[in-house]
Amino acid sequence: MTESYRSSMYLFQHSFCSSVVLAFCLLNGTLAFLFAFMIDSGALAAFAVPAVERGWVVSEKATACRRAGGLFMLLSVLVLVAPSLRWLRGPCRLLSSRLRYRLHWGYRTFLSNDCQDVASSRCSDGDCEMLEV
Repeated sequence: MTESYRSSMYLFQHSFCSSVVLAFCLLNGTLAFLFAFMIDSGALAAFAVPAVERGWVVSEKATACRRAGGLFMLLSVLVLVAPSLRWLRGPCRLLSSRLRYRLHWGYRTFLSNDCQDVASSRCSDGDCEMLEV
């Protein structure tokens, strides 16, 4: 195997847990869209009786099922894509370390100017005196 093929295989490896979550999300998303279709078309007679008894608005229930299906599908896409984004980890760490260095450098310069004023004076009991530096 070539190195590029191995690295591309590594990008799409899923753990057992992520595979189970992916299957769960895809199944629930599909079933939610199926229920929404069946509620809208009136094909689900077993749902019509409780809806009439409880005074539910059927179109709102179908919309809620569609939203749930969309959220499950979005979650499944995120679970599917997340391992392939491992290649971003290195550049993001480099960028964050450079940013932290820049922020630390500016903070250190700011503190050094303030600390010079503090180090050149001594205050005790409200009486301040200047020290020789």
